Amino acid sequence: MAAAPKFDELALKYVLADTDEKDQHQAISEQAAQAIEESTNKRTTIGQWVASVYRWMQSSGEDDLISRAKALDFLASTLQVLSRRNDTLNADQTKLLVTFFCSLFENDHKAGVTASVKALKCLIVTKHFQPSFGSEILQSICKLGDDFKLQAPTTRLEIYRLFWSIFEIPAVVSDLEHRNLQGILRLFSYLTQTFSNALCRNYR
Repeated sequence: MAAAPKFDELALKYVLADTDEKDQHQAISEQAAQAIEESTNKRTTIGQWVASVYRWMQSSGEDDLISRAKALDFLASTLQVLSRRNDTLNADQTKLLVTFFCSLFENDHKAGVTASVKALKCLIVTKHFQPSFGSEILQSICKLGDDFKLQAPTTRLEIYRLFWSIFEIPAVVSDLEHRNLQGILRLFSYLTQTFSNALCRNYR
């Protein structure tokens, strides 16, 4: 039986691979996802998988930002593979990952937002995604504030799509009815206006 791959090594390979080497990135993500799926102790395995990117989390400088973004994309791409089977993660594991990626909207808006949106889009369709997680995601997006305008156009579009996807989950909408929606509605208005302005500029 082949030894399980080490997540630290997989993360490093993912970061070092050229951005246009999509096949290599996919193969690495598949390896990581398989290791998680086949683990008999998923809690520990998922912890090791997330910890594999920590070496890049405290880095600074433009080159380090690129590496950190790629490291976080390693996690997001792994979740894309795992989302093919939506029962791999239990509720506690899903909550842990939602909280981790949500924290990046506030703590790492330069390198973490794109990967966070990618990961959260995968998590919201899993079996054990809880309605209250939707509120957590929306409130985290609100914390971007003016940093939303600093994101690449493609990232802003994905944020907008994530926002709409959450509102398409009936259980989340029901949960939100019992919460204070004012901040979220203000964000929705802000996102809509920002995209409208961007589209007008693009078509001039």
